[in-house]
Amino acid sequence: MEIIITYLIYAGIAFVVALILIALSLPLIESVLNDYEKAKIEREIRPLIPQIKKALKEFNNLFKPDKRVSLGHKIAFMQKYKSLTNSIHELLSQEKYQKFNPVLDYFGVYKYLSLEDAFLDKTIENNKIYDSIQSFKNQEAELRRKYNYYLSPSHYFTYSEFESANSTISKLDSLLNKLKYSYICYLGEEANDLAVIKRDIDYCREKYNKKFIQNELTNNKSYFDTVLGEYPLDSQQRDSIVKLEDNCLVIASAGSGKTSTIQGKVKYLVEKRNIEPSKILLITYTKKAANELHSRIKIDGITSCTFHKLAKDIIAKVTGRVPTICDSDLPLNIFHSLIKTNESFLHAVNNYIINQQSLMGLEHDYNDAFTYFEDRKKYGIQAQFLVIGLC
Repeated sequence: MEIIITYLIYAGIAFVVALILIALSLPLIESVLNDYEKAKIEREIRPLIPQIKKALKEFNNLFKPDKRVSLGHKIAFMQKYKSLTNSIHELLSQEKYQKFNPVLDYFGVYKYLSLEDAFLDKTIENNKIYDSIQSFKNQEAELRRKYNYYLSPSHYFTYSEFESANSTISKLDSLLNKLKYSYICYLGEEANDLAVIKRDIDYCREKYNKKFIQNELTNNKSYFDTVLGEYPLDSQQRDSIVKLEDNCLVIASAGSGKTSTIQGKVKYLVEKRNIEPSKILLITYTKKAANELHSRIKIDGITSCTFHKLAKDIIAKVTGRVPTICDSDLPLNIFHSLIKTNESFLHAVNNYIINQQSLMGLEHDYNDAFTYFEDRKKYGIQAQFLVIGLC
């Protein structure tokens, strides 16, 4: 009996040990089986790896900021790798592949399968950058073309052209900031050219305009000596004539030759600068002065008139009706009539005279412009009545 009991005890111990050994070996067995299964999956996937790598590389190369991507590119790409996509889907349909996502991810399988969904976002991003680059190149090329023209020996670089160029430079700077340095390499020499223009535009404008003026004065010396007959233009008159700035202010006393200067400039523009006479407008304050200019210049096609005649012609052209001109005493008659018949108008006039007029002087009461504008800023534009009340 004791032998049997001892035997049973040893048998139980052996059984427990066996169970422990089996439990300890299960993970190892499972690991071995997983490694075997993993190796098998890798062997099945491995033939597709070169195609997957090629597809991923081709996909990345497709999106370059130097070319536009379209739906056609997507269709062609997906058609080219259709068999690869089908092969991958066929493998993934097997249940065993679902346990080995890291393996599939390592070989780029899931990354490849995500390309179709990523195509739209990548296309939008790529084409946005592409359009910005092309816009930059086109605007820079146009700026460079105009800039070269502005600095040509026969051209006067005006302030309006200078402002226009600077405006374009600012827009191009904004585009550069959006593109950042990642895409500068796709701009080529355009970015360098922009930097040079931006740096030199002030200096070049001053330099070339001085050279232009000097050349015009030298080349047209004989012309300015005789353009008005026996009386040659003086140096100041010639200087104001050849300066082709947007606005040219000439300050001179009576009888100093302002009309002669205008006459000389008009002839210079038509005869030397080949400006169409129809593009020249001479405006004066009096009809007598307008007629005098017209008779002295003697160039067909030039319009010479007063400010009022110009305004009348513009109104007639726009409305199709020639406006009538009121008598000079009409505004005063209207004023007197409103004083008698309109209480609010009378109240406004009284308020101005009693309360407002004393706040500041009239225009000619000021000794300097600064004080005048300070008062205008403080009290506003004073009037005897509200214009709105007369409408």
